[in-house]
Amino acid sequence: MEYEGTSLRGRVGNNSFPGEGHLTELGAILVVGPQNSTPGHASCDRPGSELRPEADQAVVVEGSLACVEILGRSVLERTIERLCRMGVQVITVVMDKASSNLSAFHRPLNHATLHLTAEPWATAARMLGQYAERGIETALVAGLGGYVEFDAEEMFEFHRQQRQASTRAFHGQRALDLWVVDSKSSDNSAGNIDFWALPATRTAAYPLDGYVNPLAHARDLRRLVVDALQGRCQLSPVGREIKPRVWVDDGASLHRRARVIAPAYIGRASSVREDTLITRFSNLESFCQVDYGTVIEDSSVLSNSYVGILLDVSHAVVCGSKLLNLSRNRTLNLADASMLRRNIAVRKDTNTDKDISREIPVEVAGGRWFGSLSRRSEMGNR
Repeated sequence: MEYEGTSLRGRVGNNSFPGEGHLTELGAILVVGPQNSTPGHASCDRPGSELRPEADQAVVVEGSLACVEILGRSVLERTIERLCRMGVQVITVVMDKASSNLSAFHRPLNHATLHLTAEPWATAARMLGQYAERGIETALVAGLGGYVEFDAEEMFEFHRQQRQASTRAFHGQRALDLWVVDSKSSDNSAGNIDFWALPATRTAAYPLDGYVNPLAHARDLRRLVVDALQGRCQLSPVGREIKPRVWVDDGASLHRRARVIAPAYIGRASSVREDTLITRFSNLESFCQVDYGTVIEDSSVLSNSYVGILLDVSHAVVCGSKLLNLSRNRTLNLADASMLRRNIAVRKDTNTDKDISREIPVEVAGGRWFGSLSRRSEMGNR
């Protein structure tokens, strides 16, 4: 184990939620990372390299999409907040290192402890044994590979009524990585529990009829964004609805000549420059910048990303210099920082009072296409 026992930082603030929930006797272990120790995809940090067509989300973000900000807050943050509101007092997050690099937490989150490890599920099994030693007899164990809307209180009550050592949630015929487990059960001795090999004779099946999104690919992320903006699930945008189905979070800057067509989302401290168009279920997450004359259509721009001048971005997911074209299932990592790049903090030159971060020369190349990304040769082409 590389690092253990830090309090998790998040944007929820104080999690006591007095008067809400009745699950004070229930602990929770949230697992973020691969199901086993199979090595992940190779890193593609070298700009200018085209990635394989069958690439999945690991080449856009290194780690689990549960740690990626979606409409202002990650699935991990939302799950912790949901559990706290239900009254869960002890929450442990077990995470692989790659996913921890994605976490965009900004304020302390009480009652959650973070453990970084190369083997998240093995660590989760050991944590279950520690829960038993602490007197926490029952634990909810959730693998945050996807987004699942569940009622922990209802599932816990179902588990008690079934009088089994464990209960696993099912969505239709599909088993979910969501369990309620008796931490003191003999099946869990020495912290060697294998969650996928729990005896069927001692495991109850809980029918979950809530919304489920696997978040196995970036296109699942796009589907979750669209479903949330249409109100098909409980995931709600963080920020203020400035007009019907257009949400803007704190500190965002919209130029008066920028057009945002519903439904759309502009994240915290993001900047949308003049003559831009944000449309068709697009979302810009926190600390993004979309520069002059650019169109973002049916796309997600993940946090801390810069999108340059006079570009078309459609049916895509952008993360820093990486762009995944969902229509062609092709990913590009661009070396041209004037088009796409990891956003950098804007700093003022004390001598000239100019934004140093914008001193990158821009060459407009008409008609250049990069999957779903192109330069605009003129504004009339819009």
